[in-house]
Amino acid sequence: MQVLHSLVVLVALLLGFMKSTNALPNPDFGVHANINPARPEVLAEASRLLTEFNAVSFSVTLNSGTPILAQMESAILSIASKFRSSGVTLTQRLQTLATNNGPSISAVFNSVYEAIDALKDLTTNGLSAEMMSITEVVPSFVTQKFNEVFGDLRKALNQLTSKLQVLERDVTKARTAVGHGGHISDTIIRNNVPARVQSDVTRALIGLRLKIDSVKYMVRTTLLYLQDADEFLVDVIEEVNGFGNALSVSLYQFVIGLSEMVQNAVGYAGSAFGCSLAEQDVTLVQIMPALSAISNYSTTLQQPLEDFLSHLEDESLSVRVNAFVGRFQNYTQNIVISTIAIDTFVRDVTCEIIRNMVLTLISFAPDNEYCFNRFAGYVYGLYELHYTSVSQCYDAELERLTTMTQFLRDAVDVFLYDVEDLGDNLSVCVNLSDGRNTCVEQYGMLYTSVLTVSTKMLNDAERLFAEEFVASYPRFGACVSSSQQMTLNAIAKIDRRLGSCHPLI
Repeated sequence: MQVLHSLVVLVALLLGFMKSTNALPNPDFGVHANINPARPEVLAEASRLLTEFNAVSFSVTLNSGTPILAQMESAILSIASKFRSSGVTLTQRLQTLATNNGPSISAVFNSVYEAIDALKDLTTNGLSAEMMSITEVVPSFVTQKFNEVFGDLRKALNQLTSKLQVLERDVTKARTAVGHGGHISDTIIRNNVPARVQSDVTRALIGLRLKIDSVKYMVRTTLLYLQDADEFLVDVIEEVNGFGNALSVSLYQFVIGLSEMVQNAVGYAGSAFGCSLAEQDVTLVQIMPALSAISNYSTTLQQPLEDFLSHLEDESLSVRVNAFVGRFQNYTQNIVISTIAIDTFVRDVTCEIIRNMVLTLISFAPDNEYCFNRFAGYVYGLYELHYTSVSQCYDAELERLTTMTQFLRDAVDVFLYDVEDLGDNLSVCVNLSDGRNTCVEQYGMLYTSVLTVSTKMLNDAERLFAEEFVASYPRFGACVSSSQQMTLNAIAKIDRRLGSCHPLI
Protein backbone atom coordinates (compact mmCIF):
# COMPACT_ATOMS: atom_id res chain seq x y z
CA MET A 1 0.00 0.00 0.00
CA GLN A 2 2.91 2.29 0.85
CA VAL A 3 4.59 1.50 -2.49
CA LEU A 4 1.41 2.27 -4.43
CA HIS A 5 1.11 5.63 -2.68
CA SER A 6 4.71 6.48 -3.58
CA LEU A 7 4.11 5.71 -7.28
CA VAL A 8 1.02 7.92 -7.37
CA VAL A 9 2.98 10.80 -5.85
CA LEU A 10 5.83 10.32 -8.35
CA VAL A 11 3.46 10.36 -11.33
CA ALA A 12 1.73 13.48 -10.01
CA LEU A 13 5.08 15.24 -9.63
CA LEU A 14 6.10 14.34 -13.18
CA LEU A 15 2.82 15.56 -14.61
CA GLY A 16 3.15 18.80 -12.71
CA PHE A 17 6.69 19.31 -14.00
CA MET A 18 5.64 18.74 -17.63
CA LYS A 19 2.73 21.14 -17.28
CA SER A 20 4.92 23.86 -15.81
CA THR A 21 7.52 23.61 -18.59
CA ASN A 22 5.01 23.23 -21.49
CA ALA A 23 6.94 20.13 -22.68
CA LEU A 24 10.31 20.21 -24.51
CA PRO A 25 10.17 22.84 -27.31
CA ASN A 26 11.38 22.50 -30.90
CA PRO A 27 14.36 24.54 -32.05
CA ASP A 28 12.45 27.13 -34.12
CA PHE A 29 13.77 30.25 -35.86
CA GLY A 30 16.92 30.56 -33.76
CA VAL A 31 15.35 29.93 -30.37
CA HIS A 32 14.11 27.09 -28.16
CA ALA A 33 10.38 27.58 -28.62
CA ASN A 34 7.28 26.18 -30.23
CA ILE A 35 6.50 28.73 -32.96
CA ASN A 36 3.30 27.51 -34.52
CA PRO A 37 2.00 27.57 -37.18
CA ALA A 38 5.13 29.10 -38.72
CA ARG A 39 7.45 26.16 -38.18
CA PRO A 40 5.41 23.39 -39.89
CA GLU A 41 4.12 25.75 -42.56
CA VAL A 42 7.56 27.09 -43.44
CA LEU A 43 8.91 23.55 -43.62
CA ALA A 44 6.01 22.46 -45.82
CA GLU A 45 6.31 25.48 -48.10
CA ALA A 46 10.09 25.09 -48.31
CA SER A 47 9.52 21.52 -49.44
CA ARG A 48 7.05 22.69 -52.05
CA LEU A 49 9.46 25.40 -53.16
CA LEU A 50 12.17 22.78 -53.55
CA THR A 51 9.86 20.77 -55.79
CA GLU A 52 9.15 23.87 -57.89
CA PHE A 53 12.81 24.81 -58.20
CA ASN A 54 13.74 21.27 -59.20
CA ALA A 55 10.94 21.27 -61.76
CA VAL A 56 12.55 24.26 -63.47
CA SER A 57 15.23 21.87 -64.71
CA PHE A 58 13.84 20.53 -67.95
CA SER A 59 15.38 19.25 -71.15
CA VAL A 60 14.37 18.45 -74.71
CA THR A 61 16.06 16.61 -77.56
CA LEU A 62 16.93 18.56 -80.69
CA ASN A 63 17.77 16.54 -83.80
CA SER A 64 17.97 19.02 -86.67
CA GLY A 65 21.42 20.33 -85.79
CA THR A 66 20.29 23.93 -86.28
CA PRO A 67 22.81 26.33 -84.64
CA ILE A 68 20.30 29.00 -83.57
CA LEU A 69 18.13 26.42 -81.81
CA ALA A 70 21.16 24.89 -80.09
CA GLN A 71 22.36 28.35 -79.03
CA MET A 72 19.01 29.27 -77.56
CA GLU A 73 18.59 25.87 -75.89
CA SER A 74 21.99 26.27 -74.23
CA ALA A 75 21.03 29.70 -72.90
CA ILE A 76 17.68 28.51 -71.53
CA LEU A 77 19.22 25.45 -69.88
CA SER A 78 21.87 27.67 -68.29
CA ILE A 79 19.17 29.99 -66.93
CA ALA A 80 17.27 27.01 -65.53
CA SER A 81 20.38 25.50 -63.95
CA LYS A 82 21.53 28.71 -62.26
CA PHE A 83 18.01 29.55 -61.13
CA ARG A 84 17.47 26.09 -59.70
CA SER A 85 20.81 26.08 -57.88
CA SER A 86 20.16 29.44 -56.26
CA GLY A 87 16.59 28.45 -55.42
CA VAL A 88 17.59 25.16 -53.82
CA THR A 89 20.02 27.06 -51.60
CA LEU A 90 17.16 29.32 -50.50
CA THR A 91 14.90 26.37 -49.64
CA GLN A 92 17.69 24.76 -47.62
CA ARG A 93 18.23 27.99 -45.70
CA LEU A 94 14.49 28.24 -45.01
CA GLN A 95 14.43 24.68 -43.67
CA THR A 96 17.44 25.44 -41.50
CA LEU A 97 15.78 28.63 -40.26
CA ALA A 98 12.60 26.81 -39.24
CA THR A 99 14.52 24.20 -37.24
CA ASN A 100 17.40 26.27 -35.81
CA ASN A 101 17.94 26.85 -32.08
CA GLY A 102 20.47 29.61 -32.27
CA PRO A 103 22.40 30.83 -30.48
CA SER A 104 22.16 33.80 -32.88
CA ILE A 105 18.73 34.71 -34.21
CA SER A 106 20.14 37.29 -36.60
CA ALA A 107 22.70 34.86 -38.01
CA VAL A 108 20.14 32.27 -39.04
CA PHE A 109 17.78 34.89 -40.49
CA ASN A 110 20.66 36.62 -42.29
CA SER A 111 21.56 33.38 -44.03
CA VAL A 112 18.07 33.37 -45.55
CA TYR A 113 18.32 37.05 -46.51
CA GLU A 114 21.64 36.31 -48.21
CA ALA A 115 20.05 33.49 -50.22
CA ILE A 116 17.16 35.78 -51.16
CA ASP A 117 19.56 38.52 -52.24
CA ALA A 118 21.59 36.01 -54.24
CA LEU A 119 18.48 34.93 -56.13
CA LYS A 120 17.52 38.56 -56.72
CA ASP A 121 21.01 39.39 -57.96
CA LEU A 122 20.94 36.37 -60.26
CA THR A 123 17.70 37.46 -61.88
CA THR A 124 18.89 41.07 -62.12
CA ASN A 125 22.45 40.82 -63.43
CA GLY A 126 23.54 37.21 -63.22
CA LEU A 127 21.97 36.03 -66.47
CA SER A 128 23.21 38.77 -68.81
CA ALA A 129 25.24 36.40 -70.99
CA GLU A 130 22.28 34.09 -71.43
CA MET A 131 19.91 36.96 -72.23
CA MET A 132 22.34 38.35 -74.79
CA SER A 133 22.67 34.92 -76.39
CA ILE A 134 18.88 34.66 -76.67
CA THR A 135 18.61 38.17 -78.13
CA GLU A 136 21.11 37.22 -80.84
CA VAL A 137 18.62 34.59 -82.03
CA VAL A 138 15.17 36.10 -81.58
CA PRO A 139 13.59 39.53 -81.06
CA SER A 140 13.32 40.89 -77.55
CA PHE A 141 10.02 39.24 -76.62
CA VAL A 142 11.67 36.24 -74.96
CA THR A 143 14.00 38.30 -72.80
CA GLN A 144 11.16 40.72 -72.03
CA LYS A 145 9.04 37.84 -70.81
CA PHE A 146 11.88 36.52 -68.67
CA ASN A 147 12.52 39.98 -67.24
CA GLU A 148 8.83 40.34 -66.45
CA VAL A 149 8.63 37.06 -64.54
CA PHE A 150 11.95 37.78 -62.84
CA GLY A 151 10.64 41.22 -61.85
CA ASP A 152 7.55 39.63 -60.32
CA LEU A 153 9.78 37.08 -58.61
CA ARG A 154 11.91 39.82 -57.05
CA LYS A 155 8.76 41.52 -55.75
CA ALA A 156 7.77 38.23 -54.12
CA LEU A 157 11.27 37.87 -52.67
CA ASN A 158 11.09 41.40 -51.28
CA GLN A 159 7.72 40.55 -49.77
CA LEU A 160 9.21 37.43 -48.19
CA THR A 161 12.14 39.43 -46.82
CA SER A 162 9.75 41.96 -45.33
CA LYS A 163 7.64 39.30 -43.63
CA LEU A 164 10.69 37.43 -42.36
CA GLN A 165 12.08 40.66 -40.89
CA VAL A 166 8.85 41.16 -38.95
CA LEU A 167 9.04 37.56 -37.75
CA GLU A 168 12.69 38.05 -36.77
CA ARG A 169 11.78 41.19 -34.83
CA ASP A 170 9.02 39.42 -32.92
CA VAL A 171 11.12 36.32 -32.21
CA THR A 172 13.86 38.60 -30.90
CA LYS A 173 11.31 40.30 -28.64
CA ALA A 174 10.28 36.92 -27.28
CA ARG A 175 13.92 36.03 -26.67
CA THR A 176 14.50 39.32 -24.91
CA ALA A 177 11.46 38.77 -22.72
CA VAL A 178 13.05 35.72 -21.07
CA GLY A 179 16.70 36.62 -21.34
CA HIS A 180 19.32 34.76 -23.29
CA GLY A 181 19.05 31.29 -21.86
CA GLY A 182 16.56 28.45 -21.63
CA HIS A 183 13.44 27.83 -23.57
CA ILE A 184 10.64 30.25 -24.32
CA SER A 185 7.17 29.33 -23.16
CA ASP A 186 4.18 29.14 -25.45
CA THR A 187 2.61 32.05 -23.58
CA ILE A 188 5.54 34.35 -24.30
CA ILE A 189 5.53 33.23 -27.95
CA ARG A 190 1.81 33.98 -28.25
CA ASN A 191 2.30 37.38 -26.65
CA ASN A 192 5.25 38.37 -28.85
CA VAL A 193 4.93 36.39 -32.13
CA PRO A 194 1.33 36.78 -33.34
CA ALA A 195 -0.18 34.10 -35.54
CA ARG A 196 -0.84 36.78 -38.16
CA VAL A 197 2.89 37.47 -38.47
CA GLN A 198 3.56 33.76 -38.88
CA SER A 199 0.80 33.41 -41.46
CA ASP A 200 2.19 36.39 -43.38
CA VAL A 201 5.44 34.48 -43.85
CA THR A 202 3.50 31.48 -45.10
CA ARG A 203 1.53 33.60 -47.55
CA ALA A 204 4.74 35.22 -48.76
CA LEU A 205 6.19 31.77 -49.42
CA ILE A 206 3.06 30.74 -51.29
CA GLY A 207 3.29 33.92 -53.36
CA LEU A 208 6.94 33.15 -54.11
CA ARG A 209 6.02 29.63 -55.21
CA LEU A 210 3.55 31.03 -57.73
CA LYS A 211 6.27 33.25 -59.21
CA ILE A 212 8.66 30.32 -59.43
CA ASP A 213 5.97 28.49 -61.33
CA SER A 214 5.96 31.39 -63.81
CA VAL A 215 9.71 30.99 -64.33
CA LYS A 216 9.22 27.26 -64.76
CA TYR A 217 6.53 27.97 -67.35
CA MET A 218 8.88 30.27 -69.28
CA VAL A 219 11.69 27.72 -69.28
CA ARG A 220 9.54 24.75 -70.20
CA THR A 221 7.46 26.56 -72.79
CA THR A 222 10.50 28.05 -74.50
CA LEU A 223 12.21 24.67 -74.61
CA LEU A 224 9.05 23.05 -75.97
CA TYR A 225 8.87 25.75 -78.63
CA LEU A 226 12.45 24.92 -79.53
CA GLN A 227 11.53 21.25 -79.73
CA ASP A 228 8.52 22.01 -81.96
CA ALA A 229 10.69 24.21 -84.17
CA ASP A 230 13.28 21.46 -84.34
CA GLU A 231 10.65 18.90 -85.36
CA PHE A 232 9.42 21.35 -87.99
CA LEU A 233 12.94 21.64 -89.38
CA VAL A 234 13.37 17.87 -89.40
CA ASP A 235 10.12 17.60 -91.37
CA VAL A 236 11.29 20.34 -93.73
CA ILE A 237 14.55 18.48 -94.28
CA GLU A 238 12.53 15.41 -95.20
CA GLU A 239 10.46 17.52 -97.60
CA VAL A 240 13.59 18.99 -99.17
CA ASN A 241 15.20 15.59 -99.52
CA GLY A 242 11.95 14.22 -100.91
CA PHE A 243 11.89 17.06 -103.41
CA GLY A 244 15.46 16.29 -104.41
CA ASN A 245 14.70 12.59 -104.79
CA ALA A 246 11.56 13.27 -106.82
CA LEU A 247 13.51 15.68 -109.00
CA SER A 248 16.17 13.02 -109.54
CA VAL A 249 13.46 10.54 -110.53
CA SER A 250 12.01 13.04 -113.01
CA LEU A 251 15.45 13.66 -114.46
CA TYR A 252 16.11 9.93 -114.66
CA GLN A 253 12.80 9.30 -116.39
CA PHE A 254 13.44 12.20 -118.75
CA VAL A 255 16.92 10.98 -119.68
CA ILE A 256 15.72 7.39 -120.01
CA GLY A 257 12.86 8.58 -122.20
CA LEU A 258 15.27 10.54 -124.38
CA SER A 259 17.70 7.64 -124.55
CA GLU A 260 14.97 5.25 -125.64
CA MET A 261 13.78 7.79 -128.16
CA VAL A 262 17.27 8.17 -129.63
CA GLN A 263 17.95 4.45 -129.59
CA ASN A 264 14.65 3.73 -131.31
CA ALA A 265 15.26 6.37 -133.96
CA VAL A 266 18.83 5.25 -134.62
CA GLY A 267 17.84 1.61 -134.55
CA TYR A 268 14.94 2.18 -136.90
CA ALA A 269 17.05 4.11 -139.40
CA GLY A 270 19.88 1.58 -139.29
CA SER A 271 17.56 -1.39 -139.64
CA ALA A 272 15.46 0.18 -142.39
CA PHE A 273 18.42 1.35 -144.44
CA GLY A 274 20.27 -1.92 -143.95
CA CYS A 275 17.32 -4.09 -144.92
CA SER A 276 16.55 -1.98 -147.99
CA LEU A 277 20.15 -2.09 -149.17
CA ALA A 278 20.32 -5.86 -148.68
CA GLU A 279 17.07 -6.41 -150.55
CA GLN A 280 18.15 -4.26 -153.49
CA ASP A 281 21.58 -5.86 -153.60
CA VAL A 282 19.98 -9.26 -154.21
CA THR A 283 18.16 -7.98 -157.30
CA LEU A 284 20.96 -5.70 -158.54
CA VAL A 285 23.53 -8.47 -158.43
CA GLN A 286 21.33 -10.50 -160.75
CA ILE A 287 20.56 -7.75 -163.28
CA MET A 288 23.75 -5.69 -163.14
CA PRO A 289 25.55 -7.51 -166.01
CA ALA A 290 22.63 -6.96 -168.34
CA LEU A 291 22.01 -3.44 -167.02
CA SER A 292 25.59 -2.33 -167.48
CA ALA A 293 25.54 -3.70 -171.01
CA ILE A 294 22.94 -1.15 -172.06
CA SER A 295 24.78 1.38 -174.17
CA ASN A 296 23.89 4.58 -172.30
CA TYR A 297 23.99 3.07 -168.78
CA SER A 298 27.36 4.57 -167.92
CA THR A 299 26.35 8.05 -169.03
CA THR A 300 22.79 8.24 -167.71
CA LEU A 301 22.26 5.82 -164.80
CA GLN A 302 25.52 4.57 -163.39
CA GLN A 303 26.48 7.66 -161.36
CA PRO A 304 22.95 8.41 -160.05
CA LEU A 305 22.59 4.74 -159.04
CA GLU A 306 25.93 4.64 -157.22
CA ASP A 307 25.16 7.90 -155.41
CA PHE A 308 21.73 6.65 -154.44
CA LEU A 309 23.02 3.35 -153.09
CA SER A 310 25.87 5.02 -151.22
CA HIS A 311 23.33 6.81 -149.04
CA LEU A 312 22.10 3.44 -147.83
CA GLU A 313 25.53 2.29 -146.66
CA ASP A 314 26.70 2.24 -143.05
CA GLU A 315 29.34 4.91 -143.52
CA SER A 316 26.87 7.48 -144.78
CA LEU A 317 24.36 6.57 -142.09
CA SER A 318 26.98 6.69 -139.33
CA VAL A 319 27.76 10.33 -140.05
CA ARG A 320 24.15 11.31 -139.47
CA VAL A 321 23.73 9.00 -136.47
CA ASN A 322 26.90 10.25 -134.75
CA ALA A 323 25.83 13.86 -135.19
CA PHE A 324 22.40 13.04 -133.81
CA VAL A 325 23.77 11.16 -130.78
CA GLY A 326 26.37 13.87 -130.09
CA ARG A 327 23.72 16.57 -129.92
CA PHE A 328 21.62 14.38 -127.66
CA GLN A 329 24.51 13.87 -125.23
CA ASN A 330 25.28 17.59 -125.04
CA TYR A 331 21.62 18.32 -124.49
CA THR A 332 21.36 15.74 -121.72
CA GLN A 333 24.40 17.17 -119.92
CA ASN A 334 22.84 20.63 -119.96
CA ILE A 335 19.59 19.26 -118.54
CA VAL A 336 21.48 17.51 -115.73
CA ILE A 337 23.24 20.78 -114.86
CA SER A 338 19.90 22.58 -114.87
CA THR A 339 18.42 19.97 -112.53
CA ILE A 340 21.22 20.48 -110.02
CA ALA A 341 20.55 24.22 -110.19
CA ILE A 342 16.83 23.62 -109.62
CA ASP A 343 17.53 21.66 -106.45
CA THR A 344 19.94 24.33 -105.21
CA PHE A 345 17.46 27.08 -106.02
CA VAL A 346 14.70 25.55 -103.92
CA ARG A 347 16.99 25.02 -100.95
CA ASP A 348 18.28 28.60 -101.16
CA VAL A 349 15.01 30.48 -101.65
CA THR A 350 13.14 28.65 -98.89
CA CYS A 351 15.80 29.25 -96.23
CA GLU A 352 14.52 32.70 -95.27
CA ILE A 353 10.86 31.72 -94.97
CA ILE A 354 11.83 28.65 -92.92
CA ARG A 355 13.92 30.84 -90.63
CA ASN A 356 11.01 33.26 -90.23
CA MET A 357 8.70 30.38 -89.38
CA VAL A 358 11.10 29.17 -86.69
CA LEU A 359 11.53 32.66 -85.25
CA THR A 360 7.77 33.11 -85.25
CA LEU A 361 7.36 30.08 -83.00
CA ILE A 362 10.24 30.60 -80.58
CA SER A 363 9.88 34.38 -80.24
CA PHE A 364 7.20 34.15 -77.53
CA ALA A 365 5.43 37.03 -79.25
CA PRO A 366 1.62 37.29 -79.23
CA ASP A 367 -0.12 34.65 -81.35
CA ASN A 368 3.19 32.92 -82.10
CA GLU A 369 1.71 29.40 -81.95
CA TYR A 370 -1.34 30.36 -84.00
CA CYS A 371 0.73 32.06 -86.70
CA PHE A 372 3.21 29.21 -86.87
CA ASN A 373 0.57 26.50 -87.11
CA ARG A 374 -1.41 28.50 -89.65
CA PHE A 375 1.42 28.77 -92.17
CA ALA A 376 3.60 25.71 -91.53
CA GLY A 377 1.55 23.63 -93.97
CA TYR A 378 2.04 26.24 -96.68
CA VAL A 379 5.81 25.98 -96.27
CA TYR A 380 5.68 22.19 -96.59
CA GLY A 381 3.59 22.64 -99.73
CA LEU A 382 6.21 24.83 -101.43
CA TYR A 383 8.30 21.81 -102.36
CA GLU A 384 5.43 19.86 -103.85
CA LEU A 385 4.27 22.99 -105.67
CA HIS A 386 7.67 23.56 -107.23
CA TYR A 387 8.19 19.91 -108.10
CA THR A 388 4.79 19.65 -109.79
CA SER A 389 5.53 22.73 -111.86
CA VAL A 390 9.08 21.73 -112.81
CA SER A 391 8.14 18.14 -113.64
CA GLN A 392 5.78 19.51 -116.28
CA CYS A 393 8.79 21.16 -117.94
CA TYR A 394 10.43 17.75 -118.32
CA ASP A 395 7.23 16.22 -119.65
CA ALA A 396 6.66 19.00 -122.18
CA GLU A 397 10.16 18.79 -123.64
CA LEU A 398 10.14 15.01 -123.79
CA GLU A 399 6.83 15.07 -125.64
CA ARG A 400 8.09 17.70 -128.08
CA LEU A 401 11.34 15.86 -128.80
CA THR A 402 9.45 12.60 -129.23
CA THR A 403 7.30 14.29 -131.87
CA MET A 404 10.44 15.51 -133.63
CA THR A 405 11.83 11.99 -133.62
CA GLN A 406 8.71 10.76 -135.33
CA PHE A 407 9.29 13.35 -138.05
CA LEU A 408 12.78 11.92 -138.56
CA ARG A 409 11.32 8.45 -138.90
CA ASP A 410 8.85 9.80 -141.46
CA ALA A 411 11.72 11.28 -143.48
CA VAL A 412 13.46 7.91 -143.47
CA ASP A 413 10.25 6.23 -144.61
CA VAL A 414 9.84 8.69 -147.50
CA PHE A 415 13.41 8.12 -148.62
CA LEU A 416 13.05 4.35 -148.45
CA TYR A 417 9.74 4.42 -150.30
CA ASP A 418 11.59 5.11 -153.52
CA VAL A 419 14.24 2.51 -152.68
CA GLU A 420 11.81 -0.39 -152.39
CA ASP A 421 11.10 -0.56 -156.16
CA LEU A 422 14.62 0.23 -157.34
CA GLY A 423 15.53 -3.32 -158.36
CA ASP A 424 12.15 -4.02 -159.89
CA ASN A 425 12.19 -0.81 -161.91
CA LEU A 426 15.64 -1.45 -163.31
CA SER A 427 14.67 -5.07 -164.09
CA VAL A 428 11.99 -3.67 -166.38
CA CYS A 429 14.66 -1.85 -168.38
CA VAL A 430 16.73 -5.02 -168.68
CA ASN A 431 13.76 -7.07 -169.85
CA LEU A 432 12.64 -4.63 -172.52
CA SER A 433 13.30 -5.67 -176.07
CA ASP A 434 13.01 -2.09 -177.30
CA GLY A 435 13.46 1.21 -175.50
CA ARG A 436 16.17 0.12 -173.05
CA ASN A 437 18.16 3.32 -173.53
CA THR A 438 15.12 5.47 -172.94
CA CYS A 439 14.19 3.43 -169.84
CA VAL A 440 17.67 3.73 -168.38
CA GLU A 441 17.78 7.43 -169.11
CA GLN A 442 14.42 8.02 -167.43
CA TYR A 443 15.39 6.14 -164.28
CA GLY A 444 18.70 7.97 -164.19
CA MET A 445 16.83 11.26 -164.08
CA LEU A 446 14.29 9.86 -161.62
CA TYR A 447 16.82 8.66 -159.10
CA THR A 448 18.88 11.80 -159.46
CA SER A 449 15.74 13.75 -158.55
CA VAL A 450 14.76 11.30 -155.80
CA LEU A 451 18.23 11.48 -154.29
CA THR A 452 18.18 15.27 -154.35
CA VAL A 453 14.73 15.51 -152.77
CA SER A 454 15.29 12.73 -150.23
CA THR A 455 18.70 14.00 -149.21
CA LYS A 456 17.24 17.45 -148.71
CA MET A 457 14.46 15.96 -146.60
CA LEU A 458 16.91 14.02 -144.45
CA ASN A 459 19.13 17.07 -144.12
CA ASP A 460 16.14 19.20 -143.20
CA ALA A 461 15.04 16.66 -140.61
CA GLU A 462 18.54 16.48 -139.19
CA ARG A 463 18.85 20.27 -139.09
CA LEU A 464 15.41 20.63 -137.57
CA PHE A 465 16.30 18.15 -134.87
CA ALA A 466 19.60 19.94 -134.23
CA GLU A 467 17.78 23.26 -133.95
CA GLU A 468 15.22 21.66 -131.68
CA PHE A 469 17.96 20.43 -129.37
CA VAL A 470 19.37 23.95 -129.34
CA ALA A 471 15.96 25.52 -128.72
CA SER A 472 14.78 22.92 -126.22
CA TYR A 473 17.33 23.75 -123.54
CA PRO A 474 16.47 27.50 -123.38
CA ARG A 475 12.80 26.61 -123.59
CA PHE A 476 13.23 24.18 -120.71
CA GLY A 477 15.14 26.89 -118.83
CA ALA A 478 12.35 29.38 -119.45
CA CYS A 479 9.80 26.89 -118.16
CA VAL A 480 11.92 26.31 -115.06
CA SER A 481 12.33 30.06 -114.58
CA SER A 482 8.57 30.45 -114.74
CA SER A 483 8.22 27.73 -112.11
CA GLN A 484 10.81 29.44 -109.96
CA GLN A 485 9.01 32.75 -110.21
CA MET A 486 5.78 31.05 -109.21
CA THR A 487 7.55 29.58 -106.18
CA LEU A 488 9.07 32.96 -105.30
CA ASN A 489 5.62 34.53 -105.52
CA ALA A 490 4.23 31.83 -103.23
CA ILE A 491 7.04 32.42 -100.73
CA ALA A 492 6.50 36.19 -100.83
CA LYS A 493 2.78 35.69 -100.24
CA ILE A 494 3.40 33.43 -97.24
CA ASP A 495 5.95 35.89 -95.89
CA ARG A 496 3.53 38.82 -96.21
CA ARG A 497 0.74 36.94 -94.51
CA LEU A 498 3.10 35.73 -91.81
CA GLY A 499 4.27 39.29 -91.27
CA SER A 500 0.68 40.48 -90.97
CA CYS A 501 -0.04 37.75 -88.43
CA HIS A 502 3.24 38.24 -86.60
CA PRO A 503 4.57 41.81 -87.08
CA LEU A 504 7.97 41.19 -85.51
CA ILE A 505 9.11 38.88 -88.33
